[in-house]
Amino acid sequence: MKFRTLSIITLVLFGTILAHGAVIMVSPGQSIQAAVDSASSGDTVRISEGVYSENVSISAKSMNLIVQPGESVQVNNITATNPNAVARVIYLKNLRIQGDVSGTSNDFNIHSCNITGDVNVDQGSLTIIKSTVGANISINHPNRTSVPTHAQILQTTIPEKLTSKAGTSIIGYNTIRHAYVEGSSEIVGNHFDGRS
Repeated sequence: MKFRTLSIITLVLFGTILAHGAVIMVSPGQSIQAAVDSASSGDTVRISEGVYSENVSISAKSMNLIVQPGESVQVNNITATNPNAVARVIYLKNLRIQGDVSGTSNDFNIHSCNITGDVNVDQGSLTIIKSTVGANISINHPNRTSVPTHAQILQTTIPEKLTSKAGTSIIGYNTIRHAYVEGSSEIVGNHFDGRS
């Protein structure tokens, strides 16, 4: 009985390890875009401190772009496109983005990022937590191929407009200039400053 239980636990752990994908390291002088291009869906690109003057483009992949703990990384723009109906998730953590984050038919999960431009998600879902956005956030469709989209916007600063046309929105504890929200929504604890 012990051997059988141990075998099952070992198989589950092995399957979990395989599901996480590879980790690709990027250091100053190397290209984030080259790492993204060589990565497979499900891989993590871990970026070391530095300024990378790149517009990063991700196509038809789920991927993690993560900054090394305690380090500062700056990129220009991040764009994700997904030409097929398979759900893809782009996870961004601890990045400084000197432009926009935009995606079509992708889901974005953004944590602790500083984005000077807009965040624009078309036919996808957005989770953004503890981040600062320099301009607007837009979630433009209630569905992606008949699957409802979701917006979760928490503890984020949005100095301009939040537009959520997601099927379901949870908007909590943010600082927002003004907002337009459609669909089913929960809005709690936000500070709307209006500036007018």
